[in-house]
Amino acid sequence: MSTTTTTSTTTSTTTTQPFYSGDSDLTKVRPNIMDLGVGSWNDQHEAAQDYINRDLDTGWYRSAANRRNIDFHVAPFAPSYILDVSSQLKDLSIYKVLELVYEYLAKDSTQDEFMDLSKLYAKKYEVELKRVVSRGIDYDWDGTGLIETDERYSQKFNRRLTRA
Repeated sequence: MSTTTTTSTTTSTTTTQPFYSGDSDLTKVRPNIMDLGVGSWNDQHEAAQDYINRDLDTGWYRSAANRRNIDFHVAPFAPSYILDVSSQLKDLSIYKVLELVYEYLAKDSTQDEFMDLSKLYAKKYEVELKRVVSRGIDYDWDGTGLIETDERYSQKFNRRLTRA
């Protein structure tokens, strides 16, 4: 009698959310950004995403969760619940990445131009962050993978015109 033993292995794969913007997005704002001696700005994209997530957590999520009677300590901000990142956070990411890129380039340069550009994009980031936070974010609060009507923040205000 022969016995066959089957061993099964489970492969665990970790999927990471893509960055909120890519190098090709940067070239739409700064066409020469890839001509500055660096092959990829992935480190800056990753850092920008971390900054954005922290800023959204403290500047938007906590108060939005509170309005929904959700304890943000129990249900922390989950970036993966922002399902349409490209339309909601791409500009924000581009500005933060460019701020970090020019800050990086300024470290090895005696030119003030890079630091000036870093400051310019830091200001643009702050303006865009305020816009995003004040508008709100379409966020999958219930984790279904869909943004339902009550989860959308593109609110339309009802206006009634009256004659005086």
